[in-house]
Amino acid sequence: NTQIHFKSSPLGRQSHGYKANNAFLLNLRGKRVFIRSGRRDIYGSPHHTKWMFETKSDNAILVNGLGQRPHAADATGCITAFHTSDAFDAVTGEAGDSYDNLDRWTRRILFFKPGVIVIHDLLEAPEPATFQWLLHARAPFEIGENGTRWQGEPGTVQVRFLEPQGLEIAQTDVFDPPPYEWAGFDLHEWHLTAAAQEPVARREFVTLITIDDAACEAALGPAQADTRTLELQIGDAAIAVELGSK
Repeated sequence: NTQIHFKSSPLGRQSHGYKANNAFLLNLRGKRVFIRSGRRDIYGSPHHTKWMFETKSDNAILVNGLGQRPHAADATGCITAFHTSDAFDAVTGEAGDSYDNLDRWTRRILFFKPGVIVIHDLLEAPEPATFQWLLHARAPFEIGENGTRWQGEPGTVQVRFLEPQGLEIAQTDVFDPPPYEWAGFDLHEWHLTAAAQEPVARREFVTLITIDDAACEAALGPAQADTRTLELQIGDAAIAVELGSK
C-alpha cells in the first residue's frame, strides 16, 4: 500500500505559514518514508520559524539555496491537473509564484501502481541559477551514482535521477537550527540534497522512484522542441510517457 501526498495551497498559507507548495510525502504500508521534517518545540522558536516554516524542511526544491517566501499570502500554488484510476494516478502543480527568484516550477507526479513513481520538474528562473532537489526521511539514505536508496521497516525505495546527470548528492542529520534541547526531542531524520551546480535559467529534473525493487527499466530520450519521451518497461508492460515542456 503506497500513498503519495501532494501539497499545493491557492491561499499561500499552509499550516501556520509552512512553505510547502509542490512538496510531496510518501507513505508505505501505513508508515512514513519521505516526510516533512522537524518538530515544533514551541511556537515561534528558531527551529519552528527558520526550519519548519522554510522550504528546506520539505521534499521540494530550492533555487540558489533559497525557498519559498515564508508567511507571505502571495506565495501561492495550485493544482492544475489531476487524474486517478485503479492502475494510474497523475497530478500537476504549479508553484513558481511562491518564490522571489523563480518564474515557473511545474511538478508532475505520475504513479504507476503499485510500485513506480515518476516526478517531472520544470523550473524557469529570470537569470541563471543553481537548483537543489530535497528529500527527507526517518532513516539514512544510501547514496549511489546519481541516485539514492532508502531502506526501513516498511520496505525499500530506490530513487534515480534520469535528468540531470552529475548531481552532487549529500545527506546530513543536522537541523539548521535544531529544536531547543529542553524540549527533549529524539529526532532521527536525514536530509538529502541533490544539487545541480551549473547555473542555468531553465532546469529539468526527471526522477524515477521504485518501491520494493519493482521491476522497471527506464530510458529518457533527448529533448525535442516541446517534449521528450520517457520509455518505461514495468514488468510486461511497455509504456511511453511524453514529458511536455509546456
